[in-house]
Amino acid sequence: MAVADFELRLPALIGALRSLVHVALQAEVRNPDEDAKNDSVPRAANARRILDSGSGVFASLLELFDARAADESPAEVETLGPVAAHAVADHLFVVQMELRHLASHLAITSDQHAGWELLSHCNHALGSFIKAGIATEQLLCRRLGQRSELAGLTESRQAVALRKTFAKFRRRIAADGPPEPAAVAERLDDGAAAIVEVLESESGPSLRLADRQHLLRLQSRIWQWGEQQRTDSTRGLEIWQDLYGLSELLLQINHREELIEHDRQVAAEALERMADPTQPPDPVELASLLESLRGRSEELDHLLERPAGLQAHERLHEVLGRLQQELAPARGSAALPGASPQPV
Repeated sequence: MAVADFELRLPALIGALRSLVHVALQAEVRNPDEDAKNDSVPRAANARRILDSGSGVFASLLELFDARAADESPAEVETLGPVAAHAVADHLFVVQMELRHLASHLAITSDQHAGWELLSHCNHALGSFIKAGIATEQLLCRRLGQRSELAGLTESRQAVALRKTFAKFRRRIAADGPPEPAAVAERLDDGAAAIVEVLESESGPSLRLADRQHLLRLQSRIWQWGEQQRTDSTRGLEIWQDLYGLSELLLQINHREELIEHDRQVAAEALERMADPTQPPDPVELASLLESLRGRSEELDHLLERPAGLQAHERLHEVLGRLQQELAPARGSAALPGASPQPV
């Protein structure tokens, strides 16, 4: 394919992809209520249309890059590297297959379920498409040497705030460990209040539907126990254990790709600021930087809780170094957008 034809068709397809990403963002259910639940079937149909349209755009992009790959010289391939036509085509093929799988799975789910469960599957499918669309648009813009218009839509800031909320929730539930029988009622009352705090926090609207449902179910169990079995400390302790388990589960948000990349960059920047012992970083600026890591590591959280912790540079350097190693990408791994398990 001639370069002129390629450069003429590509911007139009990028524009179509951007439009679909914005449509998918509008279609996501961020504040689920009874109306959204009752509309789960038409919402699922709309999500399938978005996925089908997205698959069509990716098919056109794949055709375009396959044709261009046939004409790229070895020298061009070496120069372009990860944005060479054949490399981009490989990415597009994988994403297109994933979108088809998501659309097929959503169609099957629509035939079998409705309500909250169907809404959860819709949000997962749309979220996967949005992530794949943003990653692909950024890749194509790199190919053209242009600035990405979707980069600002990444969810790292939102995820950082949500993780901080989850970390606070876990600390409140865990407290000093499992409650004694005489303290079960008080701890469960506080647990119910902690759930309300999460749901009504600024991060509340960004909760996954499944996580919101888990929190609401436990809140309901606490209330029922309080009304009917408040003197049954054994049953109350079982509910507290489930509540603590959920607080741990919510912090699996740390597996999100955008948080891993964010935390990797923050840890590297903090270590760089601390590299010269003769010029220690400003403690206020360092604390502000590291605050966005709250919830990633219990060790680091403990240091953040105490002002003196951030001044113990040797200890902080050790914790950040260990964190940086944990976050380092596995050699030879290449996570593909949209192909990861359902995020927390």
